[in-house]
Amino acid sequence: MEIKPIEYMAWAKTKPKSGINLSLSGLTGLSREELAVDWDGLEINGEHPYGHPPLLEAIAARHRAHVDNVCPVVGASQGVFSVCAALLGPGDDVLVERPAYEPFLAVPRLFGANVTRFERRFENGYRIDPEEFRRALTPRTKLVLLANPHNPSGVALSHDEVLAPAAASEEMGLDKVRTLR
Repeated sequence: MEIKPIEYMAWAKTKPKSGINLSLSGLTGLSREELAVDWDGLEINGEHPYGHPPLLEAIAARHRAHVDNVCPVVGASQGVFSVCAALLGPGDDVLVERPAYEPFLAVPRLFGANVTRFERRFENGYRIDPEEFRRALTPRTKLVLLANPHNPSGVALSHDEVLAPAAASEEMGLDKVRTLR
């Protein structure tokens, strides 16, 4: 299988250094001193193959899940890949916002899924139009990918605005709709 590089990710990771970098969503590199960690008391070996148990337990409690169902990832891109790998197959439909974080488009296509789009328009403040979203759903929609805050605009949706797409998906009869808060 040929895996095409995600152009934005390649650019963001190899572009020249700058004082202010709006292309990354993570933290800039910090020295050990800047992290303010008690390095002498830090244990990095032990019985936690899927992560630090208190962290796994806290994530499970936050999302009312069993701790065995928690799988931490390094960042959003790895999370998108993991979810798509677990849920998608050839011919499945994935609904993705436009504009979107490029991996939302490239990763589902890697697994043979069809990407359909709905708009988050500037003139609407990049809010989701519930009717347009509903019209974009298909009976084969297996996954909806949207970012909150929205990438690239940075607009954050309210709790109700996040739940509206989930409700529309449930009304369509789509299986296993779950919204993480």
